[in-house]
Amino acid sequence: MATPKHHQNRMLFNLALLAFLAVGSVIGINLVTNPKSLSFTGAWDCSKYTFGVSQQGQVGVINTSSRNEPAQTADVYINNVKVATLNVPALPAYGTTPTIIGQVSVPNGAFTWKVDGSKDCLNSGQYSTPLNCDYVSIKVQ
Repeated sequence: MATPKHHQNRMLFNLALLAFLAVGSVIGINLVTNPKSLSFTGAWDCSKYTFGVSQQGQVGVINTSSRNEPAQTADVYINNVKVATLNVPALPAYGTTPTIIGQVSVPNGAFTWKVDGSKDCLNSGQYSTPLNCDYVSIKVQ
């Protein structure tokens, strides 16, 4: 014959099991309805996944990290003005050459640029106007 203590322990076990199943169901439903959370679980190494903009406006990205990285989009800014949103394909690990993802208009001469990935990583830089030596006077003594 079962004792009251046995019934209490069994009831506590059943309640814990139901709570575990409920939490698991909520997590499972979330993962199914939000597949983005399934596609990537770690932080990107942004020192090895880098964007760049050439002085001619060509936008590229390279992934030299040890992991394959999923597709994303990237916002491109020239002189702090958003000029494009580009699609970035999934990139394999250990890349050796940049993947060109688009072309943007850039001004002649000096400008700043920034590329901001939608999932992770941001890079920025600037180009300065070269000196015009036609107007430089050097006096040698």
